[in-house]
This record gives sequence, C-alpha cells and structure tokens, in this order.
Amino acid sequence: VKKFSIVNKPKWAKLDVSTGRLTGTPGNDDVGVCDLIIMRVRDGRQAGDSLPAFSIEVTNVNDPPTVKGSPLTIVSEGSSYSFVPSAQDIDRGSLLTFSIINKPLWADFDSTTGALTGMPGNQDIGTTQGIEIRVSDGQLSTSLPAFDLTVQGSASILSRITLTVAGYEDLGVRNATITVEGTEFSAMTDENGSFQLLHLPSGTHVLTI
Repeated sequence: VKKFSIVNKPKWAKLDVSTGRLTGTPGNDDVGVCDLIIMRVRDGRQAGDSLPAFSIEVTNVNDPPTVKGSPLTIVSEGSSYSFVPSAQDIDRGSLLTFSIINKPLWADFDSTTGALTGMPGNQDIGTTQGIEIRVSDGQLSTSLPAFDLTVQGSASILSRITLTVAGYEDLGVRNATITVEGTEFSAMTDENGSFQLLHLPSGTHVLTI
C-alpha cells in the first residue's frame, strides 16, 4: 500500500497520505514563500522515492479595508460634536485615507483619522442628510452606512424660578395659570403665595397671571 509523506508542508495546506494530493487555501497571513518542500512515497517494502524539492509562493491579493462606528445623529447648538470611526486593513503596509460626502458646513473632517468634529451654532439648526464616511487603501474602499445629523436648538432647564403673587390672600389665589409667550403653565401657590416654573426655554419672557 502506497503512503505519501511531506517535509516542510505549508501550514495552510493538507496532504492526503493515500493519494499524495496537496490542497489548501492560503490566507493573507500566508503571503510569502515556503521553500524546500519534499514529497515522498513508500510502498511499505522498499525505501520509496521523493520528488525534487520545490517551493510554493503565495502572492498578495488586495483586500478592501473595513470601517466601523456608530455616529451620534443629534447634537445641540453650542455643543461639541465628535465622531471618529475605526478602520483597519489586513494587507500589510496599506496606507488608509478617509473621505466624506455631504459634510455639514459647521463641521471639520480629518482625512487621516476620519474624525468628524465641530460645534454648530444657532444658524446651523436643521438636518444634514446622507452623510457618508469612506475609507480607502488607494485601490479599494469601504463606507459606513449613510446617516443624518440633526442640530437642535438648546433649551435651558431652570431648576428653580420662584415668583410670588402679591396680595394673593386678598385675591384668594391658590391655583394660577401662567402664560409665558403664549404658552400656558399651571401652578399652585404655597402658603407664602409663591410658585415655581420649570423647563422654561432660555431667554427673556413676559409672564402674565
């Protein structure tokens, strides 16, 4: 019965000892040359025979880079925004560069790191649609899913605004409806005739009781 063996078998390959068939699929980590491969066969009775030593070279095939990240899609005016994607390429020595489509006017973009940063102002309130960040190795490119980025107006949450209704005892004011720039708030005075308003937008307001 014939039986095959091998010396210096590539780590990505398999040898069928019954047929002498050497098969396998090399990966990116296997790029390079495997030298002095020797295949032998024996029939169980004689010393057997060998093929001349040979080499197998695995050449590199360019693979596209990968990119990951989940950008925030809402930022308040006057607040800093920052998103930095994570990218890599399994091909050794690849130089990656980033690009962007539909960059918000208020934002800066770093083509080396892919960082999208900035601080929107009041004039930037609204939504920028279809923002797409792409990474390239010079031949192949990959993109993050396109996303929308909304700049919303900021609102000041006032934790304690205390107002006192003068003469509430004479007027019998216990429950009051306060109108602030056309918006009605319900309030109840305490024993001192005072009440509090929360969640008012920033700015100057005229209160009517």
